[in-house]
Amino acid sequence: MYSYFRLPSLIFLLFFIICCAKPPEEKEIKKAKDTIEVVFEGIITPSKEERLLSPIAGKISKVYVEKGKKVTKNQRIAEFDKYELEVEYRKARAEYEKTLVSKRYYEPEYIGNRVIIHNAKERLLKTYDLYKTNLASLAELKAAEDSYMSAVTAEINRTRSSEKERFDIRKSQDQAQQDMEKARLEMAKAKYNLVHSNIVSHIDGYLADLKIFEGQDLSKGDLIGSVIDIDNVILKGAISPGTYKYIKKGMTANVSCVTVPPLKMEGTITEISPIVDPETGRMSIYIPIANKDYLLQPGVKCLISKIMPIKQVEQMGLDTRKEEKVHIKSEISSPEIK
Repeated sequence: MYSYFRLPSLIFLLFFIICCAKPPEEKEIKKAKDTIEVVFEGIITPSKEERLLSPIAGKISKVYVEKGKKVTKNQRIAEFDKYELEVEYRKARAEYEKTLVSKRYYEPEYIGNRVIIHNAKERLLKTYDLYKTNLASLAELKAAEDSYMSAVTAEINRTRSSEKERFDIRKSQDQAQQDMEKARLEMAKAKYNLVHSNIVSHIDGYLADLKIFEGQDLSKGDLIGSVIDIDNVILKGAISPGTYKYIKKGMTANVSCVTVPPLKMEGTITEISPIVDPETGRMSIYIPIANKDYLLQPGVKCLISKIMPIKQVEQMGLDTRKEEKVHIKSEISSPEIK
């Protein structure tokens, strides 16, 4: 009788234990129903990049660094023909000094005229005193008077010169001023070219491209190469506009890059740009990565994945009905290995 009533209790207890003892993978499957993995595409870019432009127009006389070599900030990469630049500077300076002389030629000589009149007057007064004491003749007195009157007459004639003459003088003065300013600018330009006769790198990095050779003539602004810093790189990810408000700075994500061998790591989002990139058609997120073994070359494609609550993913406007992953494609492709 006792066993009869105890049997149902044992069966119930056994059934309860079996039902509750679910394997770990089953629990994980149940948990995964509330989350989904969102995958973004991204591309590796240098942490720093400088386009090398020709600072002046001239002929390259020497190239010091080969393509692919590492350069430091302010290191000389190439230089222009300094002899030609020095000749141009000397010519420009001589022309400027010539215009200074021309300008002084048209400056009024009021001070000189007043000195001449003053000296003639002093001579005349002194001659009067000498004549009174019979120490000077009448001819000497007459000569002193004529000299003084000539100086006064010359000054009167100068001040009475016609309006046309004064206009011509002012015109000549203005032209001389313009010539002087033009020559000064040409001299400054020639000096600038001489000072900037070296092509230098403004960042530490590698000379990724170089398009110049000795003897080549360049124009100012010509693209001659580029320097990139890939000791550290930036993974530029592409997100759809609908996900912008759900992605925050400081978030960590899994990163998987298409390299040989494949590279996997975690990264932290340090910057988010709401502006749509015309190349990807998406907004951009930025993840800095240390490029220890230089596997991450510019242009390499990476996938950025983040496990998120399924409700949050649905709020982004993404379709979560078919797969456990939502892949946001942006037509980014890695460069082919040649």
